[in-house]
Amino acid sequence: MLREASTKLRTTLRALALATAFAVTAGALVAGSISWLKDARLGRPTLAFNYSRMMGKWLPALAEAGTRNRQTIAFLGDSSIISYPEGRTVPERVQQALDARGPNSQQAHVASLAMSGAGPFDYYFLADRIAAARPDLVVIGLNLDHFSTAWQSAYSRPQLAALIEPGRLVEALSLPLHWTGLTTDRLLFYLGVVQAGGYDAFYWLTLRQAQVGRARARFEAWLQGGAADTPERAFRERSDERTLARLFTGPDIRHYSRAGLLEHYRPTLAGLEPDHPVLQVLAATVARFHSNDIAVLVYLAPVEVSWLESQAVLDRNGLARTLAVVRQAVESTGGEFADLHDLLPADAFRDAPGHLAIRPAGETEIDGPLVLADALAPLVIRSLD
Repeated sequence: MLREASTKLRTTLRALALATAFAVTAGALVAGSISWLKDARLGRPTLAFNYSRMMGKWLPALAEAGTRNRQTIAFLGDSSIISYPEGRTVPERVQQALDARGPNSQQAHVASLAMSGAGPFDYYFLADRIAAARPDLVVIGLNLDHFSTAWQSAYSRPQLAALIEPGRLVEALSLPLHWTGLTTDRLLFYLGVVQAGGYDAFYWLTLRQAQVGRARARFEAWLQGGAADTPERAFRERSDERTLARLFTGPDIRHYSRAGLLEHYRPTLAGLEPDHPVLQVLAATVARFHSNDIAVLVYLAPVEVSWLESQAVLDRNGLARTLAVVRQAVESTGGEFADLHDLLPADAFRDAPGHLAIRPAGETEIDGPLVLADALAPLVIRSLD
């Protein structure tokens, strides 16, 4: 009788444990789905992720190149390395430098995985998929702007967390992913959708979310009688104009104002702490690739140092502390770090966000992407050797 009662008690406790686990998981999925729908209801803009190119073209091409006895390099970065005419982007320039080594050198293939607005959190979310393509080297472009709340608010893609492999869930939960707007319930919801129907299903839901947001905007316009000029629109336009006037020195956005510089660079110019969320995620990304015997080169992208000096915002001691903690985060997890922040002169920059000037055909002005690629090429070659 006692043994039977003990067995029933254990069975009941197991059932309660399973029910509790199911309730917690279901609650997280429901909460995540509600948050996802709330984003659509509020019409919050989210940066587009070019799923078809990344998953259907770029990564398969990278993997296929590695099967032909070629060294492969995955180039991660934002629009500052790709917003140029064909053949003149930074990854293409690096490819040209590698091809120029001569027939006796091993062939190498540079695959650009750069996206507009991409940053360290995106690289972490994509790391499993990139590692599966087995590149020999991953090159990561890091900007001083990546550590600012200005970047955080403008360029977050928390939906990319759906690409994390379930085996890394515990690690992901231990990282400060909340910095990019990702909560635990959303992470579990994203991964749950992918596990149930694949990333295609999650991508389909994301598209529907965007459509709901656009439908809401059209419905609001209809409620306002379809008028082009409404108090709300006028307020938004005036707000945008004031923001531009505050952050930039002119309508051509060639330079940030002093206020704009502080908004985008204050954390790095003051000196980063080792536990900054971006540093933690960057270190985890490097470690992920290193665990698969994939070499990693992280470089700090050029910034217009002379303009920082002219606006009295450059704290060289603070910047030196930032460089030291970034180097430590990268090298302690198996990567290489290259500081190129002061590589380029002022006339190599096209605008405040860091896009580079290119030399028109037949003219002698500096070609920013070419100079950057010329600095990166020997570092890439060294990392591959």
